[in-house]
Amino acid sequence: MDYIKIDFNKGMGFLAVHNIPGFDTLLKSLDGLAGLNLKKLCNEVKLPGRVRVNGTQPMRIFLGMFDTFPPKSKDDLRKMEIASLLLPHDDSAESPMPEPACCDKHPDGDLSHNVVPGFKSVMYNFWAKGEPFDWGYFSTADPGGMGTYWVPVLPVFRHTMLFGDFHVEFPFSLRVEGNLRKIYTHIKIMIVKIFIPPIPIIGFLGLDIPIPWLWATNHEEPYGFCKYPPYSSEEEARTLWDPDDPKNLPPNLYAPSQYLKKASYFYETSADFQKDFENRCINYNGKKTFVCDGVTFVNDNLWLPEMHVMGRGMIVAAANIHLGGNVTKEEYDPNGNSTVFSLIARNGAVINNYQNIDVHACLFSDRGLRNTIGSKLKIHGNLVMNRYDSSQCQGEIDVYYHSNHCRSSLISMIKPIAKFDPTRYYVTFSSRLEKFEFLKK
Repeated sequence: MDYIKIDFNKGMGFLAVHNIPGFDTLLKSLDGLAGLNLKKLCNEVKLPGRVRVNGTQPMRIFLGMFDTFPPKSKDDLRKMEIASLLLPHDDSAESPMPEPACCDKHPDGDLSHNVVPGFKSVMYNFWAKGEPFDWGYFSTADPGGMGTYWVPVLPVFRHTMLFGDFHVEFPFSLRVEGNLRKIYTHIKIMIVKIFIPPIPIIGFLGLDIPIPWLWATNHEEPYGFCKYPPYSSEEEARTLWDPDDPKNLPPNLYAPSQYLKKASYFYETSADFQKDFENRCINYNGKKTFVCDGVTFVNDNLWLPEMHVMGRGMIVAAANIHLGGNVTKEEYDPNGNSTVFSLIARNGAVINNYQNIDVHACLFSDRGLRNTIGSKLKIHGNLVMNRYDSSQCQGEIDVYYHSNHCRSSLISMIKPIAKFDPTRYYVTFSSRLEKFEFLKK
């Protein structure tokens, strides 16, 4: 069990998971409540998502601070994750976690982090406490070590932001699910004065020699806010998200043979899918729209063209899915049902080569995501990966969670009664099976 671990800091690049919809989007999703339109409310209401990373060993993620100083754009500013250090521990007796996993790991034993830079002048003592402050990852020292003399040069590293921009697009539970550690830098800035006493016999009156002393140590804590740690003990962190435990497997994921049995459309090769693509498109609201109801199975690597999708269904590739352009969706079909669309690379990876692409779909990839240097990939829906290699995810990747893209209805999210919601089964039927006729004899 001790071998299961993901290295989030290999290579360069940027990954952000936006768990909370924008404020304007959130207000729009509640229009159905104001008009007492239950169907519209169920289709449009958006809920915050969650972040799950299975693994048994601690996995480190560097907290972002500055890429450039002064910041030149919003893209530079949004990488500042200092909000992760702002919520202090709750040490009250009523707290569900009065002794969270990191309370004894703060550099000075305090319940909160000081993020305001301080400066102090001392005599002789290079190891005085001074007025230290905590910032994002700003030093190359090993976490937990003695530290190093700090040269204020912006570090270059991979950014992984599981709580979105500024670390404020947090999950519904305010916690990440996983044995994850955030790495931040504890900085002391002092002027240490060394006084050379006077020597009257030669007329020397004494001298203060000021020595700038900048010292940095890196520390690790459970990822997220100090007040809401993902686990309460190291033992819980090692066992709670074990990927070998069946309860931690992705739900509603099946073997390729099961998708093959349920397939409404089967294509032996990607070329066969391309030939039939135009036949499955209609003109809807002035756009060429690919109708995807039920399971479309491609027994090959799939080169997916730019497409606009409508319906409740999925495209499953037996191997890799290569993104050839934007994948957009029609929000509602002619019957007012919302589009629920998935792309599944069942035994392969989802690959984006040298393009800026928007994908409106639920993505599953067995062998991870590949995004080349300079490419920008935006996923509107959700993302599930069986494996993750950060060195293959270069460029910029933004995952915008849209809960209404991932469900057939609100009832389908409530486990005890979800099986009684007929809409959650629509995705496995093609349009040919939407109507049943019985002949009387």
